[in-house]
Amino acid sequence: MIGDVPTAGPALRPPSLQLSRRRFVQGAVAGTLLWASPQRGLARSRAAGRPAPFTQPLPRLSELTAADIDLTAAETLVQLLPGGPATRMWTFNGTFPGPLIRRPSGQRTTVTLHNQLPVAAGTLTLHHHGGHQESIHDGQPATNLVDVGSSRTYVYDLIEDGVGERGALQWYHDHSHQRTGRNSWMGLVGMFLVDDGLDAQLGLPTGDQDIALLLTDRAFDEANQLLDPFATRSGAGDGTPPGDEVVGDVFLMNGASQPFLDVQPRRYRFRLLNASNFRVYNLALEDGTPLVQVGNESGLLTEPVTRDAILLGPAERAEFIVDFHGRTGALNLISVPLASAGEVPRTAPARADLLQFRVAAGSVADTTVIPAALRPLPSWVDTLSHTPDRVWVFGLGVDPSGTTAWTVNGRTFDHERVDARPELGSTETWLFVNTGPVAISHYIHLHDVDWHLLSRNLAEPEPWESGLKETFRLDPGEVLLVGTRFTDHLGRFMVHCHMLEHEDHGMMTTFEVVEPGKGDRLPRSPIDPTPTLVRASMPPATAQDALAVLDHVARTGAAAPFSVLRRPLPALSTPIICTLDPR
Repeated sequence: MIGDVPTAGPALRPPSLQLSRRRFVQGAVAGTLLWASPQRGLARSRAAGRPAPFTQPLPRLSELTAADIDLTAAETLVQLLPGGPATRMWTFNGTFPGPLIRRPSGQRTTVTLHNQLPVAAGTLTLHHHGGHQESIHDGQPATNLVDVGSSRTYVYDLIEDGVGERGALQWYHDHSHQRTGRNSWMGLVGMFLVDDGLDAQLGLPTGDQDIALLLTDRAFDEANQLLDPFATRSGAGDGTPPGDEVVGDVFLMNGASQPFLDVQPRRYRFRLLNASNFRVYNLALEDGTPLVQVGNESGLLTEPVTRDAILLGPAERAEFIVDFHGRTGALNLISVPLASAGEVPRTAPARADLLQFRVAAGSVADTTVIPAALRPLPSWVDTLSHTPDRVWVFGLGVDPSGTTAWTVNGRTFDHERVDARPELGSTETWLFVNTGPVAISHYIHLHDVDWHLLSRNLAEPEPWESGLKETFRLDPGEVLLVGTRFTDHLGRFMVHCHMLEHEDHGMMTTFEVVEPGKGDRLPRSPIDPTPTLVRASMPPATAQDALAVLDHVARTGAAAPFSVLRRPLPALSTPIICTLDPR
């Protein structure tokens, strides 16, 4: 027993870091397998208590505000769906999502993780996603692991470059190698909100009108237990790349299925995290009322942006204002398909009902405003070069055993290998390219520091991408140019796709921030990517274009720390596999 929660039940299968990539890490609960692919479609939940949309109130997340915080990971029964059995999950402090940690910028915070999961669950590591902390406190996937029955304290100073971090909606989750997807699916996620004084100065909605939302998806069996998408599969759609996506058909907002929220006729600020393993959402109001976006995962934008819909991939966050003045009755927040001709990525969002706002009649006083200017960019943004120092190719390849896997620069993740050594205090510009042979996007997350998007497909970024970010959408054939300044911390950090199954199946790499004079950046060389790269066609044509650009970049010497793709382009009918040519 863990408290009043029985630990008996479906057998837990011990995970292994040595599993072949033809297999996912073993699942945590019994149940029918979930598989989603264009050929086979989405396996449907058969939950006993599956509610009708908009019949449950939106849960308000519990908050932890102390300087020293304890998080206990344990197996828990959670009443996700009403009218039936509770769902067995792995949770932080007994709730799904975990508690919202809310702390002032610049004030040291310690979080002690206690691993009280069943033995078969294995070790844990806690990543403060979006935070700027020392490498040893960053939640590395294969080091400083917390055994079952053990604890570890993480230290977050909430300081960046000598001052308090920018206020932002961050989050925390397990980051175990090859088990991040499983542990997230089981419930080990929560939000971390850093407050600074700027919000109050700007007059944005606060208090009860400032609402954190964690959006995710799950699938359930007849007993309301999570389906198991991580068990061994074989044949077509067996969970190996590129068909390894994990998606559900029940949409949960703060742990409730398609809830409702009573609101007053005034402005509200919503801070929404997409915590799904793989699913992408295109957020919109059902009646076409625009959303006013004021922030993303790295805090406030430079100015508000009015949008018909907000596309949000895994790990991305969006802060937006909804003005309910002059309205009464129901207004639904939904996900809508992209308006696109021809083939679209398999990661394209579908139509889904997510949350219903119920606007009270009458009028209330509202002194909030949406100012024309929000937060200026830091001065280092103006010093960034538009010539890349490094090239990162996200594609499909093979692991050392010869098994199909997701790759970065032709290689799968190896926690002992470092692929870049930028210098502390330096600025660098990195080029990201998606050369995958199938129409799948990647959402690239960078640890340690925030980044600025300089260009997307050789063009200026959209206004909502003009602030700082740390997770970037990278569609098939696309090229992104991003830059940053490395501050405060030496040590190793990660770059990976936040489609969690992509990360678990190899699409992750390590960079190490080193002392000045000890870096490995090569001298810059001119780069002239071909304009054909930005055309709207889908692979294999765009993949070939991307390969041509990368071949050019590699030959100029700009692809530090090693070049890629030094070989003839494949035929159109040949799957495009990135190969490595070390220097």
